[in-house]
Amino acid sequence: MTIKDPHLTTRMEIWTPKYSEGEWIVLMHKSKVDHATGTIIVDFTKAKHLAGQRHAIRKSEAQKYPVGSNGKAPMYRVPYSALESWDSAREVAETAKSIFSN
Repeated sequence: MTIKDPHLTTRMEIWTPKYSEGEWIVLMHKSKVDHATGTIIVDFTKAKHLAGQRHAIRKSEAQKYPVGSNGKAPMYRVPYSALESWDSAREVAETAKSIFSN
């Protein structure tokens, strides 16, 4: 996924994906997703094995998944596999320029 303007997206900080019912899921706070912009950037703050990786999901895609709970609030139960890696448009342009300038 290429994100043209990363500063116009919603960022969600999530501690770490959770293993549940045979798959890794990401619990995304329902009200934060419902009030988000069209694209949500997910930052995992406590998952050291995911440090440096960039994940994003479209709001409409996240809202397709069932709602569960973390014991306190309603959460979308989004499979980790539904998240996409992302690059900014500037990074894509710089990469293309470096490839084709040789």
